[in-house]
Amino acid sequence: MGRRSEKEKFFKMNKKQFIILGVLTFISVIAAILALTMGKGRFSGGKVFFSGGGIPPFDVNAVAGISIEDSRGRLKIEKKNGMWILPSRSGYPADIRLISSFVTAIRDVKFVRILETQKKYWRTYGVDLSSGNRETVTVELSASNGRALASVVMGNMYFPPNERLAGQQPVGRYLLSNTKGALPFLAGNPFSEASPDPALWLDKDFLKFPVQALLSVKSAAPSGKLNWELRKLPGKDDFSLLNQPKGKAVSIDKIHKFIRRLSEISFDDVSPRKNADAPGNFASLAIESGGALYEIKIGTEKGRYLMTLIKRNAPGKAESPSFFSKWTYLISPLQADALNVPLNYFSLE
Repeated sequence: MGRRSEKEKFFKMNKKQFIILGVLTFISVIAAILALTMGKGRFSGGKVFFSGGGIPPFDVNAVAGISIEDSRGRLKIEKKNGMWILPSRSGYPADIRLISSFVTAIRDVKFVRILETQKKYWRTYGVDLSSGNRETVTVELSASNGRALASVVMGNMYFPPNERLAGQQPVGRYLLSNTKGALPFLAGNPFSEASPDPALWLDKDFLKFPVQALLSVKSAAPSGKLNWELRKLPGKDDFSLLNQPKGKAVSIDKIHKFIRRLSEISFDDVSPRKNADAPGNFASLAIESGGALYEIKIGTEKGRYLMTLIKRNAPGKAESPSFFSKWTYLISPLQADALNVPLNYFSLE
């Protein structure tokens, strides 16, 4: 009886195991069928080499030209004499950090998914140039001799239909390498900087006045009358207000704040300076920095604030050639107001 009981118990346990195994097998078969079915849809997954998608390898240090084009225009960025410049802005320096990040991101792009060969999906995500999609951007990287190093079409941002709030799909941008046999793929990088807008690529940190190099700052009204003057104290990093307002104490913090503004000057865009006479109907600053004299003039034209920078060897002398004086700078109203402060601004309230 004992052996029979144990034998029946043994077969019962095997029966349970068999049922569990059968259920697991059924689930595996269903999963395999679903995987095969999904494989015939929009995407194909798995590890794919360049033959199925991606950007062919190239040397980022060999890149000497960048072309970015969409339906609104085309931008060229070139490397000349070791400096990246914007020809459309008369050779103004381009942002080397942005360029380096952009080119490296293209070289190291990681793809998440690859679109299948049916071009109706290419049009959906903006990587078909024949679709007329306004969001399509073509980026070309070239060497100094003009040889193409990489060419890629950048389509729309990835927002799956009816799943924008689900958060179940990766966010990125669809790319298509302009190479025979390449397929569009979803990159894990949005490449939001891929724009032919020159203002985006300007080196906005190129025009600065380091605090440690400043010696004096004078403000003059459009009429030329002196408003106020800040001068660096001998052997110190502090500045004093020479013409203090009568009966009012001076705020040292406000003096420091204004001096810092000169090291944080910002602008939105540049254009070649056409006229010898710079606009100065709004504000004028005379700056002594690093052994040179500079005049910042701010004026208004057609509702815009324009700034020019003039270098002189001495007060009242003719203008001296300067790299910064070649351009007129478009600045914001906020920046114009920050540089045009009255004498009572420095008062302690």
